[in-house]
Amino acid sequence: MRVKSRAGRRTNKSDNKVSVAKPREVAWPEAVFDTRRGKLRPEDAYAVGRLIVEELYAGERPEHGRRGRTTFRKIASDLEGRMSAQALYRCAAIYEMCRDLGMDPSWEHVGMSHLSLVLGLSAAQQRRLVNQTEKQRWSVERLRSEATRLRATRKARKGRKPLPRFAKAVRQLDRFADGREDLLGDLESASSLEPDALSEMIERVSELRGQLDTLAKALRQAAKRR
Repeated sequence: MRVKSRAGRRTNKSDNKVSVAKPREVAWPEAVFDTRRGKLRPEDAYAVGRLIVEELYAGERPEHGRRGRTTFRKIASDLEGRMSAQALYRCAAIYEMCRDLGMDPSWEHVGMSHLSLVLGLSAAQQRRLVNQTEKQRWSVERLRSEATRLRATRKARKGRKPLPRFAKAVRQLDRFADGREDLLGDLESASSLEPDALSEMIERVSELRGQLDTLAKALRQAAKRR
C-alpha cells in the first residue's frame, strides 16, 4: 500500500531559499497495514527498516530529529498511527544490523522480541547471540539474561581506572618474553659484533636494567604499604 510521506526540506542553490519538497508516495510493506497478522515478524521489520534507511534516508543512518530529514515521528504520522515512532526506529536498527552482519531475517525461532534485546551490542555479540538463539531455541528470557550479562561486563570495563604507564609497559614486556626460550640465544656470537655496536647495546641494556630496578623497588615499597 502506498502512503504519502513528507520529505525533508531542501535548499535551492540558485536563490539560497529553503523550499519544502513535494510529498511522494512510499510503497510500505503490506504487513504494516494488515492488523490480522498481529506482531511484525523479523522479515517484515527488515522490509520496513530497509525502506526507511535506503529510500527515506538514502542509505544514511537515521537519527531522531535530524535537521532537514524526515523524523520517525513524522513517518509515524504519515502512517496514521499504524506504527509508532519507536517501532519504526527499531525496524531501521534491525535492518541495519542484518545488513551489516549479512544475516537473512527469515529465522524459525528468532522473533522481534529476541532481536530487540541484542540491539546496541557489538557486531560479534549480536551475531553469536542471534545464532545461538536460533540453533538452541533460546527463550526471550534466556537471551535477555545473556544480553544483560554482556552489557554489565562492558559497563564494568568502561568504569575501570586506566592502567598506569608502567603497568602497561610490564604487560608488553611480559607478552614479548612469554614462552620465548630463545629470547637471549646466540650469546656466544656477541664477540662478533663491531665495538661501536657492542658499546651502544651495553648502554641500552644498562638503561633498561636501571629502569627495571627502579620499578621493582617502587613495587616492593607499594606492596609493603598494603
